[in-house]
Amino acid sequence: MFARISVKVCRKGNKGFRPAFSALGTGKTNWALSPSHIVNGPSRSLTTSQTSLNQEPRSESPASTHSGVSEEDLQMIQKFIRVDQAGETAAVWIYRGQMAILGRDPQLNSLLLDMKEQEKVHLNSFNKKIGRFNARPTVLQPISAIGGFALGVFTAMLGPKAAMACTEAVETSIGNHYNNQLRELVHLRGKLNSQPESAESSLADSESKAPQNPYLETRVNVSESDITQLMDDIKLFRDQELEHLDTAVENGAHSSVLYNTLSTSIQMGCKAAIYACERI
Repeated sequence: MFARISVKVCRKGNKGFRPAFSALGTGKTNWALSPSHIVNGPSRSLTTSQTSLNQEPRSESPASTHSGVSEEDLQMIQKFIRVDQAGETAAVWIYRGQMAILGRDPQLNSLLLDMKEQEKVHLNSFNKKIGRFNARPTVLQPISAIGGFALGVFTAMLGPKAAMACTEAVETSIGNHYNNQLRELVHLRGKLNSQPESAESSLADSESKAPQNPYLETRVNVSESDITQLMDDIKLFRDQELEHLDTAVENGAHSSVLYNTLSTSIQMGCKAAIYACERI
């Protein structure tokens, strides 16, 4: 179980990029990410990991028979799923935009297609979770698609290296974002582990009698196993996003003359988009 997740980013000019994602207490500790290698990850050149590409999240389990999750915690989970669905929508459309410009190059087209297909798996999973957890999709969903496509086209028009710089910036933001969610879910699962069964029943009974806000998502039953499944999927998606980052660096992201400008502006845009989609 995670006890703590930390993210550090160090730079040395335009070339020395080394974000480090570390997770303590998972059995897979000391995440390290460098321009050419992710620890325990396969090396790639204009390809993505076929094993990871074929790996899919677990299917959604039926609703639990009881709930130890408070209304506040449930709304947090629904917020996570809402913003993740929007983010994966944007990612799919970024690659579609880049392929529209760079798709004539067979190698680049294959690279972008592999990453796009992986993002589609992520998106399909969150589409199912929207229903499973009765979450409300963000009203900004269409803007996520349009904005993603526009960003993909724009960076591709600046050249293949600028497109890779875009991928690196987006995946850095998403890696941090998923780690933040995992930290919150670890804390929530810890609360459920320490909660007696009688307390769970009492909590569920009291919440069923409490007045409900009709503008919030409908109450659903969520158990520790549901939280664990959600965490497993987010960890899988995070690892695959970091593989995309590694691939982008290997294929010239840092060689773009606009690297610093693109990296800073895109990461700021990602943070703003996450903030908005969580709340709207």
